[in-house]
Amino acid sequence: MRLFVAVSLPEEVINESLRIIETLKQEDLYANWVPKENLHITLLYLGEIADEELPLIKKALEQVKLIPFSANLTKAGVFSPDFIRVIWLGTQAREFVTLHVRVCEALKRNYKKDFVPHITLARAKAVRDKRAFMQKLSMLKIKPLKFNVDSFVLMNSNLTPDGPVYEEVLMFRV
Repeated sequence: MRLFVAVSLPEEVINESLRIIETLKQEDLYANWVPKENLHITLLYLGEIADEELPLIKKALEQVKLIPFSANLTKAGVFSPDFIRVIWLGTQAREFVTLHVRVCEALKRNYKKDFVPHITLARAKAVRDKRAFMQKLSMLKIKPLKFNVDSFVLMNSNLTPDGPVYEEVLMFRV
């Protein structure tokens, strides 16, 4: 199994993400766009995990203390304007970083000091005019939707010729 830990999104955040995706599809870039059913915020990618490890992962994640919090959408961005690979929609809430660290510690994984909570919108293959694209990205009007986080999920990623198909393995609530 290819596993990752994520936060699922409410419908209004998914709809805003899809609106931004439709706007960006009009730009001069070649990309794989994330389908509606795959939109989420990744807390930790675990990679290929043997089935027999699942009970240990479940037990560890059950120990993660999640205090419900509110977050909001902020801006669209990329990790590197020089090498545009991932196009994302940012979220603002320090608690995402705290949750990332707690998940990493529970699973005995190194946490990212520069963890950026985000919703991946696309994986770019080529951007013809990077400067123009970055300018367009910075001018996008994002609805600063506020949403509540009171759970996280363990997801399985099945790779198919049409792209990954995600399925929820376990949900962890407050």
